[in-house]
Formats: sequence, structure tokens, C-alpha cells
Amino acid sequence: MCLWIDDDNGNVVLRTSAPVARKPYECFECYRTIDSGERHFVYHTKADYGFRSDRLCVHCRATLVAGSRMTGCPERWWVGEMHGLDPNEGFVGNILGDEGHVLTGAQRVTMLRTAVGRRRKWRRADGSLLDPICDPFRPVEVES
Repeated sequence: MCLWIDDDNGNVVLRTSAPVARKPYECFECYRTIDSGERHFVYHTKADYGFRSDRLCVHCRATLVAGSRMTGCPERWWVGEMHGLDPNEGFVGNILGDEGHVLTGAQRVTMLRTAVGRRRKWRRADGSLLDPICDPFRPVEVES
């Protein structure tokens, strides 16, 4: 079982972009500050209540891309709290806990690494940013 945005709720992603931040922003998923000069992703969405733009850091985007590649689940099947380890409440936990997703040991470690990285706000002990787990700029082509 995968998590997804229910098509009945009226959310439609109109476009995505990957700009360089001109000022600090907060990541919609992990709440880390996206620093000025850092590339990030913006999802422009139309919902029943209007339009909105959500910003995602490259690390959260890489988690989404890696999970989609490993499981074959469409990228659009994500919800807030992506990094939760509870199989019923988070993308990562769902991938690790669902018997329908057959992962190798290395893939399981990769997904667990995202949960640890998120907890540390994607930073090493010296304060520098961790490397994303995969290339978040290469789109994932998965049939829904």
C-alpha cells in the first residue's frame, strides 16, 4: 500500500521549478532552512481553496525520487511527513513496512538513512550539508 494525494481532494500540481534561493526559505517537508544560494524545488499547486507554492529542499526531493525509483510508485503519491518511520503515516515508513515493496538490503539502508538525515536537518556534525541520496534533478518516469 502506498501513500498518495487522493484525486478527490482537488489538488493538482500545475508545475514544478528548481530555482536558486534568493533569500532563506523553509522546506515544506523537513522544515529545514533553505539557505540563500541553495537550489531547491517549488511545487505550484491548485487546490479547492486556491493556489499555493510549496518549497522542498534537495534532500527531501531526493528521498521522494529514490523512493519512487525503488518501488515504482508514482512521484505524486506523497504526503506531508514524508520521513516518518511509521508505516501508516510516512512515505519512508510505508516503503520499509509494506510487504508489497521488495527492497534489497542496500535500498532499505538508503531509506533509513533518509530518516536519520532528516532528523539531523541534513547536516553533518560540523554544520555542512549532507549529500542527497540520489540526483533529485533527474525526473522519475513511473506509470501510475
